[in-house]
Amino acid sequence: MRVIHIKRDSVPKVEEYVLNVVQLISDPQHIDDFKVHFRLSRELYMAILNEVFVVLQRNGHGPQANVLPDKQLLVALWYLANTASMREVSHLFGLSMSTVHGIIKDVFKLSYWPTKQKGYKMPHP
Repeated sequence: MRVIHIKRDSVPKVEEYVLNVVQLISDPQHIDDFKVHFRLSRELYMAILNEVFVVLQRNGHGPQANVLPDKQLLVALWYLANTASMREVSHLFGLSMSTVHGIIKDVFKLSYWPTKQKGYKMPHP
């Protein structure tokens, strides 16, 4: 018996989740939905994004070179907030598993660490 392996062209994914869903839940009438899905307020998300935006921008290298910083942060937050597998996150955000892995690894490197003073310090990447 002969088995034929056919290579598929792509893996099915949710297309434009960030554009179609995340943007909608940022509207005032859905503001609580953002917190339910990502476990933090939209305001805190924006504050964190402002801190890490430049570091998460890619200059044409790595698998996540074409993923915008806001989407990278959302991917990492979804992974944390929902205890989802990288496979699930990759399908939801329309990315490959290796790209999701790289994003999560890079965002976690930017974790805020408590300092002796009141507040947090961001480590250098």
